[in-house]
Amino acid sequence: VRSAAVRALASVKGQEAAALMRPFLDDADPALVVTAASALSNSLDAADRERAVDAFRKLIDDSREQRAHTRAEVARALGRV
Repeated sequence: VRSAAVRALASVKGQEAAALMRPFLDDADPALVVTAASALSNSLDAADRERAVDAFRKLIDDSREQRAHTRAEVARALGRV
């Protein structure tokens, strides 16, 4: 349910959407982080784009086996950016 809500928020355009997405960059759920970073990667604000890059990098750098799915999600998201 939370993931669906964040995806819906991410579809909103503009600075309001960016403000709503920023807190999810630090969420414990990697799927929410990917969604938020994807949304912010299209921001007009360079700082938001940098935050998105940092969030993607943090997820990619987690080399634990149980995070393989997350790394694949990041790769898919980057393909859409």
